[in-house]
Amino acid sequence: MKPLEDMPPLIQKQGLAGQVHDLLEKRIINGELPLGAPLNEDEMARTFGISRSPVREALSRLERSMLVERVGPRNRRILVPTMKFISDVYDTWVVIEIGRAYASCINASPSDHRRLEKLLDAMGQTLGERKIEEHLELSDEFHGLLTRHCRNQYLLQLHRDCQRYVQWFANIYFGKVDISEQSMREHREIARHYIDRDFLGLSDSLQRHIRRQKNQVLAAMERMAQDGTLREAEEAR
Repeated sequence: MKPLEDMPPLIQKQGLAGQVHDLLEKRIINGELPLGAPLNEDEMARTFGISRSPVREALSRLERSMLVERVGPRNRRILVPTMKFISDVYDTWVVIEIGRAYASCINASPSDHRRLEKLLDAMGQTLGERKIEEHLELSDEFHGLLTRHCRNQYLLQLHRDCQRYVQWFANIYFGKVDISEQSMREHREIARHYIDRDFLGLSDSLQRHIRRQKNQVLAAMERMAQDGTLREAEEAR
């Protein structure tokens, strides 16, 4: 028997589990799979045309990452986040974003500073003209530039882990990007402290910016609880 002759099926199996995991994770975070939606191993295996084993592995990974929860031997459902969980995630997000932004601002160049200022001017103009798509593209570049020069790989990994929850909460509860004048003022303040390499000012401005996002999500969650949407999700099986 050749030492590696059993490897191809194993690699294929791992590949299937990874594909199922990535597909489900994307659909959960995008809000395509609603809170409390049931996930049955047998039904999913038939849907994908594969055995139950890679489906079970994919669901186990999602369970460990707290996107789904087990409700039976072969059944899981999309997790319904608690207010405590949401608050904990956003509080962690604050710490991570402060660390990333400050690590980046130390390494930023004068040309980065000029680009930030130009982006802010363009964002303000597109906001006033209600060119939403263009404004969002500029905002993405702005946020990317704020943390582009962070070289702490462990911090970047923590960011990737936390970001999926932040995106998930925003998609299922808030459903829109904040493009208000208040958000623009906060962006300008963040950029000013970034350019000055002012750790305390940067920390305070980022904390207030993210706390407002958290409050928007929690307020939307409370509205869903009042109209019964969350109760239906919690009771779903």
